[in-house]
Amino acid sequence: MAADLGRRFAELIQQADTIEAKKTPLTGEFAGLGMFEVNATALLNWQVKARQLLFATCGENSHQLSTFHDNKAERVNDFDTSGVVI
Repeated sequence: MAADLGRRFAELIQQADTIEAKKTPLTGEFAGLGMFEVNATALLNWQVKARQLLFATCGENSHQLSTFHDNKAERVNDFDTSGVVI
């Protein structure tokens, strides 16, 4: 089971790297501010997988899951595709 969890963490790291590699600079009024856009569907998919893996490995009341929840990871909305969570 530990090897399976390790594999899942490795997959999440790879997915985060892929999402970041595909980011594009924002255009329009935000151009030049160093802000980027990422694929919102891929980001949401990554967040769900990361939250579930933290729940499975650390537990519902863990500090890690609480921190993940309190950070921007859980506050990204449909209009925020900046990828700050990764």
